[in-house]
Amino acid sequence: MSKQDEMFDQQIDWQARLKAKKSVKFDEFYPAQEAALNSYSSRCLNTPNLAIELPTGSGKSLIALMILDFWMQQAKRTAVLCGTKNLARQFKEEADALGIPTILFEGAKTGWKTADKFKYMQAKAVAILNYWGYINQSPGIDPAEVLVLDDAHLAENAAHGLFSLDVNRVKHEKLFEELIAALASRFQHYITIVDCQQGNHTPFAPIELLNFTDWLDFVPQLESIMGEAAETQSEGILFFPWKRIRPSLRSALCFVGPNSITIRPGCYPLVSENHFKKPKQRILLSATIGTADDLSRRTGIPGIKSLPIAPQYRSAVPGKRLIIFPDNESRESDMVKLALEVALKLKRSVWLCASSAEANLWAEKLREQLNSKQITDQPIFIAEGQAEEIDQFVDAKTGHLFTAARYDGMDFEGDTCRLVVMPSLPQACGAFERFVSENLADASFMNSRVLQRMKQALGRATRNDHDWAIYVFLKNSF
Repeated sequence: MSKQDEMFDQQIDWQARLKAKKSVKFDEFYPAQEAALNSYSSRCLNTPNLAIELPTGSGKSLIALMILDFWMQQAKRTAVLCGTKNLARQFKEEADALGIPTILFEGAKTGWKTADKFKYMQAKAVAILNYWGYINQSPGIDPAEVLVLDDAHLAENAAHGLFSLDVNRVKHEKLFEELIAALASRFQHYITIVDCQQGNHTPFAPIELLNFTDWLDFVPQLESIMGEAAETQSEGILFFPWKRIRPSLRSALCFVGPNSITIRPGCYPLVSENHFKKPKQRILLSATIGTADDLSRRTGIPGIKSLPIAPQYRSAVPGKRLIIFPDNESRESDMVKLALEVALKLKRSVWLCASSAEANLWAEKLREQLNSKQITDQPIFIAEGQAEEIDQFVDAKTGHLFTAARYDGMDFEGDTCRLVVMPSLPQACGAFERFVSENLADASFMNSRVLQRMKQALGRATRNDHDWAIYVFLKNSF
């Protein structure tokens, strides 16, 4: 601990700092906020990787802003990462209400003002970005010294985009079929791959993991196929993912399913990236941290410690929820009919799906309902990649949003959404988790993730004590 840090340790009067802001909106802390801030300054001021878990609606943004404001006064560069553009703008609105200077970096990096970047560099303003604006090959700003990750699990999604390669059956049909044919002819002992090559598959067939000797044997052929594919040429959609992963192919894992081929590391090396390695402190915020060890495995940030907070501050759940699910399998079709009818009646709904295949499947079912009733004013949004469709849904007057393997980092307050539908248990998100859940079905960390995602889902449309929403679960397994 430095002498400067020792001076601040246990001596920060957070209430006095808040009063000095003279904010109309934030005139005092909730008990949970004050407890978290006091615990932070007395115990965790120098913890490199710190997780702060508090329920939805407990004011984690204010906690983060007070911490970032404190470090700015110590001449530290500070930044916060948010899940969507709308959430980033909300964060800025709260900072403005507190009188804390911030810079919202969004859109193309070429449009970012030099004066704004300089202000951030001089620790005169907090940088606010979405995850993909900071986690990429060439971030547009220098690394922060104190970095806040709001809805921290989204770091996993951004890391996947940086360190993985996905060849999708629909998006890269020709390349997918060529790779499947090459794998099936070479390794006929993988049933899913052979069935896929012969057309005898379903969208939810098991995931195959190539064993390491087979994978090493296949890498030269893979490089040859990818080298000739249009998708991997300079203007191809897979050019950058292929360029990034190619040097580490021999230490990667290859998962093959009926809809995609995924090549990725076992654990994302996120903290090896300069913009994650440089910060003095990384603070991970979430209503559902789960275990710190599992969060480390998912994000690639090692040694995460949880902020000690009294149990009574962890249990508050805002809003009112009407939860509906079938009491047996025979009623599942009734539940589907109910969900579709209510979605059309309310004109807005959010469907939290476990995979892209599931999201597309249910989007098509709802589209058929819309077409059968000749309804044309309810657009369908399917969130992909950086999930810009989430912002489009929030901004639209009506519409229906389908997400794939995403259960947090989305706020649908008030009339933005009154209906949330979950088609299946969030048991596995992505090829890696599907493989683990299919082969280690009772793994404790997977059970924990299911419960964690359920809790995240139940907070999406009820953001404060006056909010309400209907949650419809389509499977008896819930």
